[in-house]
Order: sequence, then C-alpha cells, then structure tokens
Amino acid sequence: MTKRQRESEEIAKRLAEYGLRATRNNIIKWRLYEEIDNQDKKLNAMCIYCGQPISLTEAILGNDIDIEHIIPKSKLFDDSQSNKTLAHRHCNSNKNDRTAYDFMKDKSEQALTEYLERVNTLFANRVIGKNKKE
Repeated sequence: MTKRQRESEEIAKRLAEYGLRATRNNIIKWRLYEEIDNQDKKLNAMCIYCGQPISLTEAILGNDIDIEHIIPKSKLFDDSQSNKTLAHRHCNSNKNDRTAYDFMKDKSEQALTEYLERVNTLFANRVIGKNKKE
C-alpha cells in the first residue's frame, strides 16, 4: 500500500509538471499509459482494439481516450488495474458491454488475429500480466 501511495505521489508530481491536476482518474490514466508505453521494451502505446497509437497528451488531456474495462463491470465487478486499459473512445463505445474478446471476435478474422497478436506481444514482453492477457 505504501509503495502504491509513493507511486501515486510521484505521478502527481509529474502531472503537476504538465500543469495538470492529480485527480484519481488522471493518476489511473498515467499508470495505464505507462503500462502500455513500455519504453524499455520499445513498444509504443496503442489502443488494444484498433492498434492505433495513443500519445501521453491524448491519454491525460484528450477527450478521445477512455479508461476501458476489458471485462465490463456489468458482467464482472472488477475495477482493478488488471481489468483496465486505455482505448479510443470510439472503440470503447463500439465495444459496449461485451468482453474484449467478444468485441474483437465480432469483427473480421484479420482484426481478431491482429488483436490477439497485440495482446500476446504485450504479454510476451512482460508489459501485461497473465490476468490482463486472459
């Protein structure tokens, strides 16, 4: 808990450097952005659904990026970080109350394959854990 609090305080300082308030939502977005923008692994932050890039500015300031529940809260009330990612608002809106897999399964076979490749790459590079992958 103390480690998490220290991380939140550090994120709050970084947000202040950008002239942003350290709201709960902004701290969560920062954490999720750092997770998907794993510079050590040379992976760029992207929307897991469409594969298009997400910049830090978009993630924190933009109205086009949502904190997205991979398994909707209506199906499983899991509000943990392992059930969240950042996604473009239009992708999240189109996903509606489906699971990530069900949403992508309803798209073309190529879109599903590309999605699974993105997820597997993030997992293989230890950017995301097993819970988030599954």
